[in-house]
Parts: sequence; structure tokens; C-alpha cells
Amino acid sequence: MRVRLLTNNMLNGYSLKMCQDYWQPFNYPNQPPFSLEWHIKHICHHYDVTSEELITRLSMVKAYDSYIRCDTCGKMYELNNPCKLPKQDDFMSWQCDDCKIFKQKGVINLHSFLVNIEDDDCPF
Repeated sequence: MRVRLLTNNMLNGYSLKMCQDYWQPFNYPNQPPFSLEWHIKHICHHYDVTSEELITRLSMVKAYDSYIRCDTCGKMYELNNPCKLPKQDDFMSWQCDDCKIFKQKGVINLHSFLVNIEDDDCPF
């Protein structure tokens, strides 16, 4: 299973199951890929909740793709749409926003620095 959920402890078992079903849509045989709107309606009908109630519960969950990780820190890619999971090949060298910002601050990579240093340049 490639979708990993980070949940709030305030979710009960029923709400958690609803969120899991939302993030792992099932493609029915002989049916074309469905839209997010159709999927939300299906989940709301199945669990007998309004779309507002579903959104409230989903706000207590973050979904991540365990196949796509930041090249620098290993953080998983956060998902936004359960009906359009990204292709792993499109993220072969993905870097999270935190690492991009950190690198833009002018912090050097210690390994790269040490590889390029001359023996005479070392202060110790």
C-alpha cells in the first residue's frame, strides 16, 4: 500500500475508516477512472455523511505517498487528490520545500565541501 496516513488522535474508528476509504479509492471493473467529485459523493453516500462532515474529518488526516521521498531528507510526498496519484517516475529527483528553502539560505553541503578541499587548506 503506497498511501500512508498521519491521523489526529481525535478521530474515532468510524471516521478513520472513512478517511482510509477516501484515500484509497477502489476502481470498479469495467468502469472508467472516476472523478474526485464522484468519489466524494460515493464516500458521503456510503457513510451517510454530508460533504462538510467528510471535509471536517479529512482535515484531521494527512496522506503521503511512501514511494516518493525527498532526495535530501527522505520525507514522503504529501498527497492532495486520491483519484490522481502521482507517477513515481515523475518524481525521481524530488526535493521537499523545507530542503529547498534550507539550501537557498546558502548552507553548504559538508560532503561536497570536504571533497573539494585541498590538504593545505585544512586548518587542523
